Amino acid sequence: MKMQCRWMLIGLGLLSLVLALGCGARKPSHYGVFLKQGGSFREMEQGSGAPPKTGIPETSDRQPVVVLWVPNVDLSFLIMTEGIGGTGSQVNYVLVPKGDDILELKPRGSLSPGMYCLSAGSFLLPASHIPHWCFIVK
Repeated sequence: MKMQCRWMLIGLGLLSLVLALGCGARKPSHYGVFLKQGGSFREMEQGSGAPPKTGIPETSDRQPVVVLWVPNVDLSFLIMTEGIGGTGSQVNYVLVPKGDDILELKPRGSLSPGMYCLSAGSFLLPASHIPHWCFIVK
């Protein structure tokens, strides 16, 4: 009887370990915009105006998944462009609701190497007032 209990406890411990290590995070730990890479999330800093020269997340995935967990974002103004501020070509994407106000955004086609930005704001505003989040495809 003791041996069966010991094996059951070992089995439950191993199952817990496999579930903890193998599943990965299903959602980010806090609000923001993230580049999803495997089971991890790389935060994309919100900016306005010119993008930062450093700290922009990079990926080699030509169809990267961007996770948006931003309350009150107006999806009618959400665009993805090559470059920033609508200066490059617009990228068509698919938005998939994931629950808890989380959306996954994925480009419809393969992206070429370069910087891409999501912008969320009325284009009647000056560029310095429109929030954006950028990432780089290598």
